[in-house]
Amino acid sequence: MANLTFDFASIANFEQQLLRKLRQGQIEGGLSIREQAEEIMANSHSQVPEDTGALAAAGFVDARNAGADARVRIGYDGSRLNTKSGKTVSSYIMQVHERLDIHHPKGNAKFFEGPILQYIPKFEPTIAAALRRALLR
Repeated sequence: MANLTFDFASIANFEQQLLRKLRQGQIEGGLSIREQAEEIMANSHSQVPEDTGALAAAGFVDARNAGADARVRIGYDGSRLNTKSGKTVSSYIMQVHERLDIHHPKGNAKFFEGPILQYIPKFEPTIAAALRRALLR
């Protein structure tokens, strides 16, 4: 039978290493989520119908809480004012996004939904890879 001996110093050291890895994993996971949100928004921007540019300018990635807290918001700010029409983006974004029957010389409908749906299969594996890298460092 094998003899196992533990001392409090080695257990405390192991605990500290484990906590460091956990924090690093949280940070790397949060950064991965932010990077993916930025990729989705970049893809969305390339598809936004452009008339005045106000709609594209309303796109945002809010990563102020990224990192260990891993909260990232992505979307289009409907309160942004279109200075040419005097209307807020919220007054026309749904029509531009949802109406498949309207032709846009540049861009297309579903400019936000499409990039999100395209990214869904990559989301979890990308975060898992970031966590794996953090834990194996």
